[in-house]
Amino acid sequence: MILNLPALINETNFKAGNGKIFSVKFLISQNKLGNQQYVEELSNQILSDLRKVKSNFATNKKIDLLIADQKQKINSKQWIASRLCLSKLLNFFSKNYKKSKYLSVSISHTKNFSIAAGICSDTNIDVGVDIEELDRMISNKVISKIKNSNDIHLSSNLDLWNIKEAVFKSIQLENQTSLNEINIIEKIHTNQFKCIFEKEAYSVNLVRTENLNCAFSLRI
Repeated sequence: MILNLPALINETNFKAGNGKIFSVKFLISQNKLGNQQYVEELSNQILSDLRKVKSNFATNKKIDLLIADQKQKINSKQWIASRLCLSKLLNFFSKNYKKSKYLSVSISHTKNFSIAAGICSDTNIDVGVDIEELDRMISNKVISKIKNSNDIHLSSNLDLWNIKEAVFKSIQLENQTSLNEINIIEKIHTNQFKCIFEKEAYSVNLVRTENLNCAFSLRI
């Protein structure tokens, strides 16, 4: 069996310049699996469910990549847990939002945890999510490769990495380049940041749990 299945839909809210509120929904799960036969059966069922639910929305290329049949990864605990979260999230959107809505989703995982985040909206906006376990150490050498002169000062290397990873995932696939080209230009509130990539603005919320740093990025 799988333990600690994602049960609760959480949300983090973003406020656009015109005052409109955008709500990103997300689920977090621990990566704990049972026997291999059950895992293989479950992975096939998840793929079937995801493809069925996906057809209810106007989606983008990222969702197709997330549910692609990646045989080398499909039975890993991270693959299973993240797609379980994604499957439950898509079912939530299918039940609560109209078919005409635009859907954007993103997933992330660590060794022990997985997350799926998404937004269903009338406008074409993109979401990105990245999670890191709080005890992960990001070296100054790594930071020197992704930080640039336009970035504001952040005392936490983990926060800087987390924010840039989330923004990267919210950039359209054909425009993704490197983390170094993402600029963290403003700290709006305690856990909210403004970033720029190729003249487009991205808003980032940081959400901390007992074990995780979660960064959510929205191109709005």
